Amino acid sequence: MNIKKNYKDEFEAARRYFMILKAVSDLDLKKREIDVLAYISTKEFDKVKLAYFISSTVNTVNNCLSKLTRMGFITKKRELNPQLLVDFQNINLNIKLLAKETTIS
Repeated sequence: MNIKKNYKDEFEAARRYFMILKAVSDLDLKKREIDVLAYISTKEFDKVKLAYFISSTVNTVNNCLSKLTRMGFITKKRELNPQLLVDFQNINLNIKLLAKETTIS
């Protein structure tokens, strides 16, 4: 199945990308944490600008950064984990969901 969707900018595409990862992987990520990931992956990091951009406070951003660092999504240098880097101009996702086989006795 092939689905195409256009977003207004890279930030929106990145937000959707992280929302899909959250849904498929059952990750415990809140809306603000997804916004922080999307911002860090598409813009130059600045805590105050980030807080303003996502209509939040610097304290909330700090809390999100701490959690995302503990989870391994971002580095201590406030960069996105290289394993998560994609080109948000052109994202191709291949999702493979596997179900465990169960036997009934």
